[in-house]
Amino acid sequence: MALELIVVILQMTTLLLLLMTETTSAQNRSLAKPGCPERCGNVSVPYPFGIGAGCSINETFSVECRNTTYGLKPYLKRINLEVLEISLELQVRVNHPVISRSCDVDGSTVVNGSTSVDLRGSPFDFSDYYNIFISVGCNNHARMTDLDDKTIAQCISICGSSPDRDNSCFGINCCQTRIPRSNLRTFKASLNSIESNQSGGRVQPIPCTYAFLVDRDWFRSNLTDPFTLQDMAHVPAVLEWRLYSMKRSQLGIPKYKGGNCGRFWDGNDDSYGIECYCHWGYEGNPYLPHGCQDVCSYNRTHPFCRRKHKSKMIIIGVCIGSVGALLLLIATWWLYKVMKKRNGGYLQQQQYLSLSSAEHGWQEEAFFERFLTGIAHLGKRCLNLNGKTRPTTKETAIELEGIRMRQGDYTTQKNFHDESKDTTTDLSEAWDMASTSTTGNFLDSRTVSSVDAQPLLL
Repeated sequence: MALELIVVILQMTTLLLLLMTETTSAQNRSLAKPGCPERCGNVSVPYPFGIGAGCSINETFSVECRNTTYGLKPYLKRINLEVLEISLELQVRVNHPVISRSCDVDGSTVVNGSTSVDLRGSPFDFSDYYNIFISVGCNNHARMTDLDDKTIAQCISICGSSPDRDNSCFGINCCQTRIPRSNLRTFKASLNSIESNQSGGRVQPIPCTYAFLVDRDWFRSNLTDPFTLQDMAHVPAVLEWRLYSMKRSQLGIPKYKGGNCGRFWDGNDDSYGIECYCHWGYEGNPYLPHGCQDVCSYNRTHPFCRRKHKSKMIIIGVCIGSVGALLLLIATWWLYKVMKKRNGGYLQQQQYLSLSSAEHGWQEEAFFERFLTGIAHLGKRCLNLNGKTRPTTKETAIELEGIRMRQGDYTTQKNFHDESKDTTTDLSEAWDMASTSTTGNFLDSRTVSSVDAQPLLL
C-alpha cells in the first residue's frame, strides 16, 4: 500500500512538471523556419522571411543581419532597407529615407535626391492605409507624383506661428495628406515655394524643407515637434507584402484545424497570390506546417478561452483547493505521528500492553494509508488534461463527501473503542482499589493486633 502511494504521488508530480514544461515551450515557440535564426538584434524575423540561406521562402524575403555601430540590424537584401518590425498580418515596418529639397546651413546648400526607394520587382508596396505624406517647411507646396509626373497627393504649408506647436501639422509650417491609391511601389517628391511667404504673425524661420512618407501612428505618437526632423535622415514607413504567384502546395502547408490559406487576386497588377491565417482561437505562424497552435493551451487569459475554460477552471480550482486542504490535514497528522514516535519510552510501552491496543494502532495506520491514497488518486484525476476523464465539480464534491463519511465512520469506531477502553480501565481501577484496600488491612502491622498475629488453633 505504501509503495502504491509513493507511485501515485510521483505520477502527480511528473504531471505538474509536464504541464509547466508545455506552457513554457508554447510561450517560447519560434516563428522562424526550424533550424534558422529567429532574431536579429531586437527584431523577430518570422517565416516566410528568414536570415541566411534556405531560411526564407525566396530571395525577395531574405534578411541580412548586419553588424553596425548601433549593434545588429536586419536589412531586406533586395531593397536595402532597415527592418524595424515584421508582422505576419502582411506588414513590415522599415526605415525609409527623408527626401529634402534643399538646406541652407552655414551658407552651404545640400540637395538630396527626390525619388523614393524603388520597390518594383519586389513583393512589397507602400501601404496606403498606414502611411501619410508629410511636408515640413515654411511657404511650401509639396507634391507626390509617380514616375510619369502624375500627381498622387499634395499639400501646402504657410508660414506663421502655430497656436499648438506640439505635433501640429495642419497647414502652418507643416502639412499632411493621405495616399489615395494602393500598390504604390515608387514615387517622387516635388517641393516648390509659394509666392506669399507669411500669413500674419511671426514668421517661423525654417532652414530646410522636407518631404517624406511616414507611418502615421509613429508620427502622431512619437514626434512631438515636426521641426526635429531636420536632424533625422530616416523615418519609419510601412510596407505591405504578398506571396505573389504562389500556391499552397509550394508552401508545404497541409489542411489542418488551426489555420488555412486562401488565394487572392490583385486587380491592379493582374496577378494572384496566397495569404495564410490562423483560425479564431489559434495563434502562431500560419506560413509554417501546423504553425497555428491552440491559444488556450498556453494563454488562459485570452478572451477566446475565458468562456471555453471557465467551467474547467472552476472544476480544477475546486479539486486543487479541496485536495490542498486535505493534504494540509495529512501533513498535520504526519507531524503528530513523528512527535509521538520521538516520545517513545513509557507511552509506547503502554500502547502495546494489550492486544486490543496493538490492533487499534494497526487499524489507524491502515485507515490513513487508504485515506491518503484516495486523496492522491482524486488529485491525479483533477489534473487530467482530458476533460472527459477529469471529474466534474459535483463528482469531486461527492468523492470528498465519501472520504469525509469514511473518516466519520472511523471516528465513531475509534470513540467506541476508546469508551470500551475507558470502561475497562474504570473496572480495573475499581478492582485495583479494592485489592489495595484489602491487602492493606492484612499487611499493615500498625493495624494488626497481637492476637490476630497468632496462628489459628483448632
